[in-house]
Amino acid sequence: MTEATRQRRAWQQAPWGRLRCTRANATLARHLPSPPATVLDLAGGDGADALRVARQGHEVTVLDRSAGMPAEAERAFADAGLPVRPDLADLPGAAPGPYDVVPAHNVIQHRPDPVVACARPSTSSRPAGCCR
Repeated sequence: MTEATRQRRAWQQAPWGRLRCTRANATLARHLPSPPATVLDLAGGDGADALRVARQGHEVTVLDRSAGMPAEAERAFADAGLPVRPDLADLPGAAPGPYDVVPAHNVIQHRPDPVVACARPSTSSRPAGCCR
């Protein structure tokens, strides 16, 4: 396990991390269609959020460029017996779509150009899809 993964897990288990996950899941639940939907989880990290969505019957692809995180997502999905494609290089074109939903929790504000950061994933969603 990488240091980044250890830090992410510690954050996820802390009160503020649990609160963020609870809020993000509640927000996402309002936008998810009935399963099975296709979901592209941008900056999905270790796959914790995506795993909850996949357990509901959705087909999830996790996109994350952090060292070690895609392997952690793949391991979490394998342990749960769920398929995932966690290691895609970049958008557009690397993540075959379109997707029904494209969540991007806690990522847009970290990009140098938030407008471009939000526009690129929206090209991977269906016209009625969302990028949040």
